[in-house]
Amino acid sequence: MRMLRISLAVFLLSTLALAQFRPGTLRRGHQADNVVRDYLRLDFTGARLSPASWPRIKALTSWKSNPEWQSVTIVSQYEVISDEERTHSAVASVKYGVLGRFRIGVGYTPEAGVETVVFKLREVDDGWKIEELDPMINPHVSRARAVQWLQSALATEQDAGNKAAMERALNALQAK
Repeated sequence: MRMLRISLAVFLLSTLALAQFRPGTLRRGHQADNVVRDYLRLDFTGARLSPASWPRIKALTSWKSNPEWQSVTIVSQYEVISDEERTHSAVASVKYGVLGRFRIGVGYTPEAGVETVVFKLREVDDGWKIEELDPMINPHVSRARAVQWLQSALATEQDAGNKAAMERALNALQAK
């Protein structure tokens, strides 16, 4: 009789503990959120700047290739400010602290401000994939990574105008 009471108590406590979680929500939401955070981290460290590192971002998206870009946004930070999971889809809003932009052929322009981007994800067989960004953005990288990228590009740049724009950008970014 005592063993029956103990078994019944354990069963009831287990049922109550599990009842507070909706099936799948915690696990799936956590995975979708991780995909967005992984994308943000990789983009911040420059994964979209090089064809060699693009496969790391591609694994998180449904995109066949790196979207074309003619500028790089230099950011100080990023933060997921909201996320919502739906049936087989999820949406996350991300706020970036923008320092400025480097435009190829033009140079660096300080543009301090805040930018908000909506990440739209869908559930696929092997997890979650970013399907769309609204608006579709260029690479959003840290100041340190932008400096490294510009230094590397400067070493191989042949066009005098582009070279001058890169040198001015480096001076501006390193002065901060």
